[in-house]
Amino acid sequence: MPILKINPNMFCPNGQFLDHVVDILCKSSGIFDVLAKKPIKDIYDDMRQKLNCNQYCIYPLPGSYVQNGINNSLLTCNSSYYAGHDLPVWLNNPSIAKHKILVLSQDPRRNDKEMTGKEIGISTPFGLHSMKWRSNRSKGLVPYLFDKLQNKYGDEVCVYYTDIYKFRKTEPAQLDIKNLGRYQSVLCLEIELFKPTIMLLMGNEAQKAFDHISCDVLKTSHPQIIKTPHPNARVIDNKWGRFEMEKFDVESKINKIYTQIIEFFKY
Repeated sequence: MPILKINPNMFCPNGQFLDHVVDILCKSSGIFDVLAKKPIKDIYDDMRQKLNCNQYCIYPLPGSYVQNGINNSLLTCNSSYYAGHDLPVWLNNPSIAKHKILVLSQDPRRNDKEMTGKEIGISTPFGLHSMKWRSNRSKGLVPYLFDKLQNKYGDEVCVYYTDIYKFRKTEPAQLDIKNLGRYQSVLCLEIELFKPTIMLLMGNEAQKAFDHISCDVLKTSHPQIIKTPHPNARVIDNKWGRFEMEKFDVESKINKIYTQIIEFFKY
């Protein structure tokens, strides 16, 4: 299996920006209580230290850290939280990047094995913090896509990964539609902070949820919107979502999205 290493200095740099992200997550209108700030920052630190270790760690957080305003009816098992959350993560410094790409995926899926002994299981979108997970070329399609971009454009590109649904109960489970309005509000604050030039909406559920978002920053900055299938979506009748495919391999999918993105680098 190939190994996709990431320079730890590229992983969630800019301490002030990180503080703002944690503030968004841990405010009264967010998803975690203010007491979760230190444990969450500790998780970011540990992820950075173990970024190129051959492991896939799901970090535990007590359910008591979840904001009281969250409707937990679709997130609990036997009256306790039993759900995943993916911390937003970014590569390169957003304060100096020319091209800022926000990748919006669906939700944090977990299985029973990953959640053993946990109430909230913390990971990252597409398992970016785990070398073992992101190096799997099929599962790690998105990290490989942005590795290709950053190899060409360096720190001119900053990529910010986040989910639209901030929690999801351990599988099998339905989307947490009970809290979608709150999740959309949190996403608006993330967009306002990051100020993306391009937004990559991956999969139907992320696209549908985004269509109902009204953020002032979107009306003023007008980021380019690219809609793609979910990385795991099947190719049907030579089409992967709206893309015509001559080949069905991961490299072809990467190239399709890559071509879409760099078209907007010209403007």
